[in-house]
Amino acid sequence: MMKSALFIKYITFLIIIFINIVNCGIFKFLEPVNYISSSKWRLSRDRSINIGWSTEDHNDTIHSITTSSSGQYIISCSNDKLAKFHRVLMYPNLYPDWTHLYYGELKLRGYGNDDIENLKCLQTLDGKQLLTLSVNKKESKVHLDTFTLIELDSIENRNPIINLKSNSIVEPNINELSNITNFNIVFPLDDYNEVFVNSSSLKSNLLKSHISKSSLKQLESNNHFSPYTTTLINKLHPHQQQHQQQQSTIPIFDLSLNGKHLLLSFDNKIKIQKVHNQSNDNGNQKFKWEIISIEPRYKIQDVVFLPDNNENDNSILVLLLDLENSEDVNHHQLEKQAKLILYKNSDGKKWRPIELEISNLLLSTSLKIIRNKALPENDCILNKQQQQPIFVGFQDERFTVHLGEIKNDRLILIKSLPLPFHQELPSDPNHRVSIDFSKDSKMFSIQYPNSNTIYIYTRDDFDNDYYSNSNNNDNNNNNNNNNNNNNDDDDDDDDDDESESYSFRLSSIIDDLPIRSHGSVLLFNFKYNYLVTNFDGHLSFFRDFETQVSQCDPSSRTKSFYLPSPPLKSNVTGSDRLELEQFGLLYLLKIGTNSSFSTTTTTAIGQIQIQILMYTIFGYSLVILLQRLLIPLEVYYIGPLVDKILKKISFDKINIKNIQNILFYSIALVILLLSFYEIVYQPAYTNDWPAHIHHIDQFLNPPPKNISIFNSISESNTNIGFGGATTSSNGDEQSNSNNNNKNNNEGDESDLNKLFPSIQYRQQKEDIDSSSSSSSEEFFNSLNIKPQGNNNFNSSNGNYQYFSKYLPSFLRDRFDFNYNNYMHYHGPNTYPGGFLYLYTLLYYISNHGQSLQIFQLIWAFLEFFNFILIKNICEKLSIPIILAVLPILSNRLHLYNVRVVINDFPSTFLIHICILLLISKRFKLFSTLFSIIVSLKLNTIFHSPAILFIFFNNLSIDEVILNLGIMAFIQLLVGLPFLMVNPIAYFTNAYDFSRTLLWEKTRNFKFIGRLIYDSSLFNILLLLLLIITIVIFIYKYQLVVNEVNRLLKVVKNNTGGSSDNNNNDMDKEIELKLKRIYILSFISVNFFAVVWARGLYTPFMCWYFYTLPIILYFAKFSYTFIVLFWLAHEILFRFFKDFYIEMLGTFIFFNINLLILIRLYNNFNFTTSTKSTIPRTTQKIKIQ
Repeated sequence: MMKSALFIKYITFLIIIFINIVNCGIFKFLEPVNYISSSKWRLSRDRSINIGWSTEDHNDTIHSITTSSSGQYIISCSNDKLAKFHRVLMYPNLYPDWTHLYYGELKLRGYGNDDIENLKCLQTLDGKQLLTLSVNKKESKVHLDTFTLIELDSIENRNPIINLKSNSIVEPNINELSNITNFNIVFPLDDYNEVFVNSSSLKSNLLKSHISKSSLKQLESNNHFSPYTTTLINKLHPHQQQHQQQQSTIPIFDLSLNGKHLLLSFDNKIKIQKVHNQSNDNGNQKFKWEIISIEPRYKIQDVVFLPDNNENDNSILVLLLDLENSEDVNHHQLEKQAKLILYKNSDGKKWRPIELEISNLLLSTSLKIIRNKALPENDCILNKQQQQPIFVGFQDERFTVHLGEIKNDRLILIKSLPLPFHQELPSDPNHRVSIDFSKDSKMFSIQYPNSNTIYIYTRDDFDNDYYSNSNNNDNNNNNNNNNNNNNDDDDDDDDDDESESYSFRLSSIIDDLPIRSHGSVLLFNFKYNYLVTNFDGHLSFFRDFETQVSQCDPSSRTKSFYLPSPPLKSNVTGSDRLELEQFGLLYLLKIGTNSSFSTTTTTAIGQIQIQILMYTIFGYSLVILLQRLLIPLEVYYIGPLVDKILKKISFDKINIKNIQNILFYSIALVILLLSFYEIVYQPAYTNDWPAHIHHIDQFLNPPPKNISIFNSISESNTNIGFGGATTSSNGDEQSNSNNNNKNNNEGDESDLNKLFPSIQYRQQKEDIDSSSSSSSEEFFNSLNIKPQGNNNFNSSNGNYQYFSKYLPSFLRDRFDFNYNNYMHYHGPNTYPGGFLYLYTLLYYISNHGQSLQIFQLIWAFLEFFNFILIKNICEKLSIPIILAVLPILSNRLHLYNVRVVINDFPSTFLIHICILLLISKRFKLFSTLFSIIVSLKLNTIFHSPAILFIFFNNLSIDEVILNLGIMAFIQLLVGLPFLMVNPIAYFTNAYDFSRTLLWEKTRNFKFIGRLIYDSSLFNILLLLLLIITIVIFIYKYQLVVNEVNRLLKVVKNNTGGSSDNNNNDMDKEIELKLKRIYILSFISVNFFAVVWARGLYTPFMCWYFYTLPIILYFAKFSYTFIVLFWLAHEILFRFFKDFYIEMLGTFIFFNINLLILIRLYNNFNFTTSTKSTIPRTTQKIKIQ
């Protein structure tokens, strides 16, 4: 009793500690590393995170960074004639610091040819095509190349060791086709097999043989635009050094933001291509070019598509320089009079020019136009005609950016952003200021050439709930407008222009960056805003600390990139599918009493409603009734009938036990042979196996010491200064920079009026003067932004330094023990260190992880031996072997083990060995093995309450402490290298208890709907229910153990210590009952965790399914119901295509588990037969 009381106190103490940890959020201090000093933006990784350290970066300046509307691929192009692809992670919002990983590279036109220069890359809106513009300076040709996204078929990336397929053709590795596709995938084991292929390569017969018919049909729809090649009239001069002549001939191309038009400008012409949904006789799509000719007196300086509020309209903004009137301009010799023409295509047939008021605009040959993005997909915008502001920016020769808005065919200047006072004027006028807008146009970033600072501007009307509140505001505005209909229309237009003006404020600065000459920049978002820029050919991903993306943006709510974004509650009204998704089966009760629903809606779901309201109660009643009828039938009729049949057989060795053994081994061998056949002849449905191999590759390939982009910053703590707040060592350089800017920016306040004389000039008092260095300095001083030092990282590798220097050098140089460096498209390594050690061993066994068949063979043999372990457990507990046959017949388990190669199976296999060690009472060996298992998969920790229960009932306090110490020591030993290098990364990844499994993929509690499922209160409720269930059952198990021990003492006292056969048999019987209690506690506690688990993925079935028949047997279910419930789990633990069946399936699954739990509690009692035996034995002893 003292042990049981101590055990209860210990359990209560652990529960209190766990609740305090959850409530206090102790893990919140374990934040990922931030490598920059900005208080609003973070750079969580400062270098490549992949096995190909030298292949991810470009060898030249990146001139283009582009992505599609979904953000699946971020593509960077450089003058090294390579396009680098970064693929989105499966859960970009679950791991917000890791949205994309390096995927592969594509060789562009002119790779290895210095005469060809790649100018620009753009990806279409849907991401199905990549367009590149190149020029051949030697031949004066322009090349517009199109690369189409395809998924290749009949590819084998897993290097099979056995290939007995009937066809003699060996399927190639996808990189073996790179001589045709020019695409190389860095990690082909994932079997994504997606490549961007040049249109000319698609004619290759070899490539066509690897494209399925369905892919060929999809390929036609993906070909939005056709390639184009032409010869320039104005010849290019490869060795020409005069920038003006080069600028006059360099072509320009752009994509419309709705993805329907492509423009190409050269030789003073603008050619526009639109895809028509028509095909010629050969089945190829027709592509037409429309031509807009410009007068010879003008030179096209820049041309861009503008965002459209109407998907059918397109607008083109063309900036022209007047060559004939340039002599009349009494300014800098490069400045020319400009015209700004807006071409509109409202009817889809003709482009109508509109000249904007922009006379006397002083521009240089380096001026470019920057524009914001298209109207984003937004679930809160019910009115698709809602207007989005159209922002454009102009860069002049002083690298000042003038930001304006085009509204009502007029250009309104908003702000001018000059070169910061502390920065020298770039020497190359062809360098561009890098600017990009966010998707909602409420934020833009700017980085000047030769700068190490990024400036983030935010619109003053920024509001996270802007779109969600816009609908309510529209109603109020409509009422107000009705009262003002008598106002003059012209006055209203002017007032609207004044009242609806936009302004941007400098919201944050990212400094302490490596200095770069020039390049491209990209802003995109999921849950957070991300800024992608480049340093020396390397892409760096920044994100804001706090999300500023509206929930109305579907990408901000994305759970998995490959699943639809969860709908907003405001958008589900009237949709049965969405209502059921949000509110679960409770919605069916709601529509029964809601008269607002139509008759057809109520009829459509009426049958399901009846099942929920009536069949649930009927199902419970039917199970109870049949259970009472079947047990007597099996005990008194079926059992004796089998015995009579066996007695009539002449062979003495044939009995029920032998028949079960023959049946067991026959089925097990058949399954093993079937596994061999599947491994050789059938494809594998690999899930996380490539991710683990990728993690091992990263574990075995530590990064080079000089790979950090922060090597140029080092330990000198050089910071950007504002208002003279610079380090003393840079004082002279700062003074020279100010003087240089002052000399290049001489002028007065009238310069801006000369610059934009007829444009409505709106600028706040604190805005900077584009030609005055003093006002520029005052502007930056007014921000009160002070430099922040950043000495918390080591400049050699960009990582925090803890105790890694105490690691032996051969370990430090051979392995990468930093958990921050393990990342795959499926996510980081979320398993403890023992998992890495196990898969490292398997990695070398399987030819460096390249052969999936070796993994499958190992799993097939483990499955066969696991069947034998389950049989041995049944024999040790003296329960029917038929319970071990049921798991063998499970098609789901076999599929996950051999075809999917799940990572849960090795730990499950070892858990079954632990059960045998518990039965034989080898507790030290059990503690050692169980601690190793916990280091493999953290879910096995659910067994811990049962382990404490078993220890306290079989061991002394000293022995309990010893065994717990063994477990703790092994955990420390396994994780020690990782803890020494980066303990924060190890704890936050390997022991992350905050992860939430997706509602879309769960097999449990899906029926409650998304809103309740995602609720933290529901998670806490399930946790409390699990704790209460464990405490109740452990308490009952303890009562049974106490009763059995009491009866055992009575027997020993009555027998007086005699050792006859009857007493030995009774001791064995009591010992067997104790073993059954302990093993039942061990496997049932794990089953309780399954019952109350909020998220269960399909591979988790192996956690409990092998021992489920044993639990059903101890719950005293009849054999018929054991088979039925086993079959129900086999059927329901999968996905259903029909959504209503899916919801009902999870509901039935939960109710079956709840019924098992209730019956186990009501019928579990091992003392009944013992009580009936002991009095008879005692009476016999007394007679003797």
